[in-house]
Amino acid sequence: MAWTKTKTAVVAAVVIILAARTTNVMERNSGDQDSFQGKSDARFDEAKKWALAFIMFADAHGNQLPNNFDQAKAYVPGLSDSNWEIVSGGDENSFVNPSKTILLREKESRQFPGGKFLKVYAFADGHAQRISSPDNNFAALEKQRGFLIRPAKN
Repeated sequence: MAWTKTKTAVVAAVVIILAARTTNVMERNSGDQDSFQGKSDARFDEAKKWALAFIMFADAHGNQLPNNFDQAKAYVPGLSDSNWEIVSGGDENSFVNPSKTILLREKESRQFPGGKFLKVYAFADGHAQRISSPDNNFAALEKQRGFLIRPAKN
């Protein structure tokens, strides 16, 4: 299914609404901003925004996803790329299963207060997920869940 500008606009609107809700909740619970949950919510929101920026970039560049974060920053300004790594690239229309294809993920996991580890992932269809691991072995979890990686061909 081809991605259209209308779909991009709808996704952008949804992300903006969800971001506003997340920001409002975090402002009401200002003590949570430094907590693990507050940071997790912020990273989750950031992942969705990055995914949107990548999709919007591809829409404007013949379905080619950006090769780096600087190319995508123009579409959703103000984001930091320091916590993220790009995992998949190339022609977004060539992804066999966008909902399972990891677009980007957190570079480093974060440990829950209870001991488990957490990473946030963004997928090629624009959704994001929080994934937890008891032993910090995210490669095994990615394989177990059938996640796909499609490196860009240069």
